[in-house]
This record gives sequence, structure tokens and C-alpha cells, in this order.
Amino acid sequence: MTTTVDPRTGAPVSRVTPLAGTRGEELGVRSEILREVQASLALWRLDLDSELLFTGDAGTTEPSRSSRRQGVELSARWHPLRWLLLDVDLAWSRARFTSPDPDPRVKGNQIPGAIESAVSAGISVHELGPWSASVFVRYFGPRPLVEDGSHRSTSSTLVNAQLGWKVASWAKLTLDVFNLLDARVDDIAYFYTSRLRDERAARDDVHFHPAEKRGARLAAAVTF
Repeated sequence: MTTTVDPRTGAPVSRVTPLAGTRGEELGVRSEILREVQASLALWRLDLDSELLFTGDAGTTEPSRSSRRQGVELSARWHPLRWLLLDVDLAWSRARFTSPDPDPRVKGNQIPGAIESAVSAGISVHELGPWSASVFVRYFGPRPLVEDGSHRSTSSTLVNAQLGWKVASWAKLTLDVFNLLDARVDDIAYFYTSRLRDERAARDDVHFHPAEKRGARLAAAVTF
């Protein structure tokens, strides 16, 4: 919105419009027929006048062509026992550009980095005296890294856990363990041309940021 110079080439560039038009529709249904179960289903669609895409050469983002995103989301929560809760969220989406790219070299209409499938599920135990615990799983499916879908990212699954101990009515200790299974997965990935200092020529490749290794955090909360 404020830039006047291309950070990669130093050439002058035109400023972009600060806001892009977006139109969305959603149709959903929610059920509580079973007392212990809450479930919802939603169908949605989103039309954008301009997608914001990451540009690897410059290490920044730039406005792109118009697009349409649509998908299905399903959520369910089951409370079979007073102290036990299970929940799951499933999402599937399809993202496509709806206008041609001004660069004739760009083939395809898939949106790079747009996640197509995701799952979040967890199990929680609470009100067991002073103790509480939970385990959550997050799954991201493969996604296109270029417009024609010829290069795709890998999927990723992470497990996080939490253990809580209510020391007193006014104090609580919480232990969080992130990436419990120490999975070697990527948090994010891009595909673009780059060259290392010891390489003779630039080449196309996948650039990624790995997920953090297994870690823990101990927190103490006091209320008064």
C-alpha cells in the first residue's frame, strides 16, 4: 500500500489498493438431537477480487488475480461422561484463480499454499479432583506450491498435550508439551527459484520452515 520501490530490483512500482473486495456465502446446520453430542455442518464460498501471494525472489507479498474459495466444514463435540470431552473438526476446501495470469509463462489456476484438507481432534479430561489433561492432534494435508499443481507440499501431523494441577482455589500449574511425538514435518513451504553462495546457477526448489522440535512450557497462574 505504501511501497514505491521493488525490494528485489530497486525499480519503481505502483502502489496497490489497500482493500480488495470480497463476497462470501455460508449455509449451515447445527444439531443437538443427542444430549451428549453437538454437531454442525457448513458449506461456504468466498470470492476475492485479489489474492495476496508470497513472492520468494523478493521475500515479500504481492497482490494477485481474483479467486474463488469454497469448501465444507464439519464439527462435532461428544461429552459421554461428566469428566470426558471429545471433539473433532474436519475441513475441506478448493481454491482456484478465476482470472488468467498476466504472465503467459504461468500455467494453471491453483492457488499456491492454499490448504485443501485439515483435521483437528482432541480428547480432554477435566474435573478429576485437582487434575485435568488434554491431547490434541492437528493435521494439514498436502497443498499446491505452484499454479499447475506440479509441485506440492508434504502433509504434516502434530500432537500437543497439556496437564493441569489445581494447587488451590487460587493457584494452578500447567504443563504444555508441544510436538509430543517430535515429528519431523514442515510448518510452511514455498516453491521458487533461488541460489546458494556455493551454487553456480539458480534453480527451482522447495523452501520450507521445519516445525519446532519437541518442547515444554510450565506455567503458574494465580487469581486474586
